[in-house]
Amino acid sequence: GVFDWGGMGCRSLGFKLWWWLYCMDFEVLDANFDKFLDCHIESYQNAGGPKLEKEALRMMFILTAMTQMFGLMAAVSQIYRMCPKKDFPSIKNRYDARVGENINGKSTIRLYIQVMRTILMIMQNWQADKVLDDFETKVCDLLKMSKKDPKTTMEP
Repeated sequence: GVFDWGGMGCRSLGFKLWWWLYCMDFEVLDANFDKFLDCHIESYQNAGGPKLEKEALRMMFILTAMTQMFGLMAAVSQIYRMCPKKDFPSIKNRYDARVGENINGKSTIRLYIQVMRTILMIMQNWQADKVLDDFETKVCDLLKMSKKDPKTTMEP
């Protein structure tokens, strides 16, 4: 089900869908994602909204996941305060008590690691790089701009 009311506000529906489903194990998300999209599209239309484009909703979801990863990367120092960096090589899975249990009464480390894993799996298995590139192309075409060369050079 829906994790919590996080992500409420005026945002894209793909953004909202991410924040409702982001805590799910990737394997469950991967196996059922098309069904989740179809259910959301149908429910939204049945409630009076327009019929959504499935691939646009998928793109919004993936882009939102990638955006969240930037925030999670900024939390790495917080993760290391909860579990020292030197301990990570000996952690075999996310159920290890050092990262799988509440630390100081909070589930922060468990949640962050779970969501980072999910996003990395999305990036690896769902061709997120292509989704991002296609989005950039669409925006550039819409704005009649050329895409920038992804290579950067440093001048001495």
